[in-house]
Amino acid sequence: MGEYIKFQDERLKVGTCEDLYYVTYDQLLEMVQNGAEQAPHNLPPADYLANGFRYRFPFPNDDGTDFDKGVILYAPPDLLRDNEHERVCKSLAPKGGGYNINAFITCPMSPDADPKQFSVGPHPRVVEVVQQKAVDNCLWLVLRCPYCGAKWRIPPDAATEFVEYIRQKYAQDHSAHYYLTIADRIEAGYTTSL
Repeated sequence: MGEYIKFQDERLKVGTCEDLYYVTYDQLLEMVQNGAEQAPHNLPPADYLANGFRYRFPFPNDDGTDFDKGVILYAPPDLLRDNEHERVCKSLAPKGGGYNINAFITCPMSPDADPKQFSVGPHPRVVEVVQQKAVDNCLWLVLRCPYCGAKWRIPPDAATEFVEYIRQKYAQDHSAHYYLTIADRIEAGYTTSL
């Protein structure tokens, strides 16, 4: 089910159920403060600012064209340890034609993954920054596994460690400003009272 508001005589889709893919928290707050109205069969706009909704992460230079945008970042192993991953499915077909078979493997980012199942190399731990969720009157970071798509939010102490990790890991990167801005915005979500 789509979530809509009326703003400046226009009906705007803000998301689907609890995933408000099309607006950041700050964008929605600004619309509410500037007279957004309830669209028929939807919540009053201010109700979308309540705990429980997930908002688009405020990415730097975001043009809003990818509704489910994510930015992949290196992550410390502890950040991936306590979350559940989905199995990854690959459809396999015989080269000569015939029926496909779906093969399922453990997600390579799962703590239960057997490294012998995967190609040789270093396999860096990565996550996708995707959303913020209103929890306890602040904005908790929502991460997604770039392999299996599992999502989870991280509590303030884990967010502090992740922000420090980003700042250290990307300090010498040629695109450091972009990633450091993401770190600043993660941190701001936990320090801003809603």
